[in-house]
Amino acid sequence: MSNSDVNNSRLTSMNTNSSSSSIINSTPTSPSTSSICSTSTSSLSITPRRIVKAKRSLVWRYFKDMKDDVLNVECVLCSSVITRKSTSTSNLLHHIQTQHNVEYQHLNKVMKSQTQTSDSTTRLPLTSDRSIHLTKLIADLIIYNFLPLSIVESPHLQAILAETEPSYIIPRRKYFTNNVLQEMYNEVQQKVYEELQQAPGICLTTDIWTSQANQAYMTITAHFIENRTAERIVERLESICDKWSISDKIICLVSDTCPTMRKVGVEFGKGWIGCTDYLVNLSVNDIIRKQDEVINMLSTIRYIVTYIRDSHLANEMLNKYQRSFGFIERQLIFDVITRWNSTLYMLQRFIEEKICVAACLNEKLFQKHFTNAKVSKVIDWDVLEQLMVILEPFEAATRKLASDSSPTLSIVLPVVTTLITSLEDRSTDSSFIKKIKDAFRGSIQERFKEIYENKLVLLDPRWKDFTFLQRPSYQNHVETLSLLNKLQAFEAKQLAYLYLQEQYNSLLGNNLAVPPVNTQQNEEKEKEFDLFDIMITNRNNTSSNNRDSELLIYENEREIHRNESPLEWWYANQTKYPILSQLADKYLCISGTSVPSERMFSATGHLTSDRRSRLTPENADILLFLNKNR
Repeated sequence: MSNSDVNNSRLTSMNTNSSSSSIINSTPTSPSTSSICSTSTSSLSITPRRIVKAKRSLVWRYFKDMKDDVLNVECVLCSSVITRKSTSTSNLLHHIQTQHNVEYQHLNKVMKSQTQTSDSTTRLPLTSDRSIHLTKLIADLIIYNFLPLSIVESPHLQAILAETEPSYIIPRRKYFTNNVLQEMYNEVQQKVYEELQQAPGICLTTDIWTSQANQAYMTITAHFIENRTAERIVERLESICDKWSISDKIICLVSDTCPTMRKVGVEFGKGWIGCTDYLVNLSVNDIIRKQDEVINMLSTIRYIVTYIRDSHLANEMLNKYQRSFGFIERQLIFDVITRWNSTLYMLQRFIEEKICVAACLNEKLFQKHFTNAKVSKVIDWDVLEQLMVILEPFEAATRKLASDSSPTLSIVLPVVTTLITSLEDRSTDSSFIKKIKDAFRGSIQERFKEIYENKLVLLDPRWKDFTFLQRPSYQNHVETLSLLNKLQAFEAKQLAYLYLQEQYNSLLGNNLAVPPVNTQQNEEKEKEFDLFDIMITNRNNTSSNNRDSELLIYENEREIHRNESPLEWWYANQTKYPILSQLADKYLCISGTSVPSERMFSATGHLTSDRRSRLTPENADILLFLNKNR
């Protein structure tokens, strides 16, 4: 089974808006398109034969004319050549009856259930453009969803097609196997072959698996590195923009902060922002992957979790204590080394099952592997709970920044400020926790040096007054105030307003502003607990400047509640702020992270489920190959 599913030649440019739609390898149909993929995939090409005379009999669905041979036709099911002695279809029908009994029974049933007419459009020939298109769509459905080929014989699918496209009869399974999938496979195989020839070096990984039908499968994956220098990436980005005619609309590129992508951001020349989620992940990994005390504690927890999950007796004992203490029977969670938030989930579940786990550790079964005394030296439950409290805001920040349904760049400063606030030392903190918090602050200071240069927050009516960054609010928060000063956070508002003034003035000459109306203040909604509940704010400071300027009137607007939609607010106030609303339309599309692009690489699922246990190795090979490489 050949499969080159790990391929570094695909580069994706994403433009995200509030609708969060995603269109890949297709022509954009509306302004809401949010994903444009640089790799174009050739579509299935089954060349239709020119039909000289309309064929009225349904039997023609199984035959096609032969080039330069009017006396013979070819069976599309078995490729046999059948002689036509006259215009009659008797020979054709006889061939189907004797060689393809299943198809004949189906054909005979259909022919008996309807009256043949002289209307040449009653049934679509398999070689018509419309039939080819519909057949390809069904093949794509099978490939991309790993469906069994028997789906084409499903009466429910046939009923849907009969209702939506009465003139089309879905081909039989053998036709898909021998014709459609094979032609698609050959086409994609050629594409992958050409990619492999250009690779400077290739590593193969392989694995062997046995299906429920006791059929052995061997998968081979080719790994290779394509030239991904900054210049090459910039060329690809520019090519994509030209292809989609959006070069003059690009205002920003968001990516991770590795040196190559930083260089890309500079050379692309459209403005560049480092992925905030990526920086948050790096900061957390600085702690849980590099602090010796944390590493030792997590290693011990993983050992306990692994033992309980892998041992039937140990798991039964855990379930017994869960029942006796009135808890729900749940498994412990094992973390994934590449995803730090899974470590938090492991900690949360481990702490939730603290009583049951502690009881298990007193049992002889467990003491064979580790003693309570040894575990107690490494695991401090109080420290674990405090560590969990430290990590929870970072996990909440990751989820909030990864949203694809609302602007995220404008919340970066509130989110980062909230994270810094959450690291303030408390009197109840142990020396170990204070050390961890200090390490976190050091990591944030190093990785978020430029974060407060973000000016987009000013166009978000939830945060435009920077109430989360008023110096007097932090006078009693020594560590937080110190870090915010080092990051020059308190200069952010002034920088943002200067930038907004420049943008406003540049648009003012080309716009006729509508006379402003009185500001109507909205009552704040009742607060809900979320990440921003730990934010330090002061909403009492309001400006008294009443000059008739759109910018100044906006400055005097009261911030809306954090759970309200900034996009809906601008839509409702676009008449009041005709110039500023244009800036909001332009800039609020910018994402604070590159997570939307990362989602493009998510796995699609498994090929061999119970429904496909009878799938032949050849067809499994074709389906998997097409799914990974089309």
